[in-house]
This record gives sequence, structure tokens and C-alpha cells, in this order.
Amino acid sequence: MALIKSQNNQRNEANTDWNTIHHETSADLVLLDDGSNVETHLNKLERVLTATIPITGWSGAAPFSIAITVSGLTDSRPDINPIYSATLATALLEREAWSDVSYIDCTLNTMTVVCFENVPTTPINIELVGG
Repeated sequence: MALIKSQNNQRNEANTDWNTIHHETSADLVLLDDGSNVETHLNKLERVLTATIPITGWSGAAPFSIAITVSGLTDSRPDINPIYSATLATALLEREAWSDVSYIDCTLNTMTVVCFENVPTTPINIELVGG
């Protein structure tokens, strides 16, 4: 959980804690411990990027990996969810393929998908929330 402090705080001479002069509810006035404000984090949560995990292009030996370009990806820990087909038969194949994914690392504009044992045999459409 992030440490939250208001810009309108002052130090009390008796201690080193911050004491609130008055409560602020505006997102611009609430700072998080990384110096950003709440509005910045809310805007990131609203951002959704999409990508497809392919069935070809993987490294040759286990653990298998593939680097996929995702333009605009800036968050190293977005929420990643599969986007299943509306067709049941396809959705079941996508779910099985998704179970082959061991983990995903995200860096600037790139996500690296790693599969410990098997690579997906069906392409997987995914969304990266907050990406």
C-alpha cells in the first residue's frame, strides 16, 4: 500500500510526523510516496493495451520464450488477462493455451512470455490493463 500525504501538511516541532492542516480530496493534491498523484495512477488503470501471444517464433528449447512488442507499454506490472473468443470451441482451446504460459515479464514496449514446458498451440489474445 502506498504512503499517502497531502501537500498541505506541516511538521509538528514535537515530532517528525506529518500533521494534516486540513483534509484534501482533490486527486491533484494527494501525493504518493513515489511523488506521483492519485490521478496519474487512475489514468494508468483506465489504459488497456492488447497483444497476441503467437504459436510460432518461440525459442528452441525449454524454457521457451518469446519477446513481443507492445507499443505504449510502460508499466512493468500490468494486470494481464486473456480475451477469450465468443465461440465456445475456440475459447476452450485458448484457455488450454493460456495454461501453458508460466509467466510474463514486461518492460518498456516489450513483454516476454515464458513457458516452462509447452508453447501454446492456439494464439492467445490478451489485454494489459494499466500497461
